[in-house]
Amino acid sequence: MDYPRAQDVCREWERRHGLRELGGPGCGAERANKPGERARRDRTAAPKTEREALQRRGRAIAASVRSEAEWCARCAPPG
Repeated sequence: MDYPRAQDVCREWERRHGLRELGGPGCGAERANKPGERARRDRTAAPKTEREALQRRGRAIAASVRSEAEWCARCAPPG
């Protein structure tokens, strides 16, 4: 079986079983949380892992800025 066909079969299985469809390399697929990240989230009773919170914050900033300078200023830690 060649690679493109294998990817098609994987996408079909993911859809059939209600799984999140993952892309191949370079397709913008999200990285899964590591066990330690999940454990820390559970220990602290946080709604999201630090990775998820940072991704969300980065996307929100990217959607609201108009320049690279504004991006850098908004991403910098306060203080």
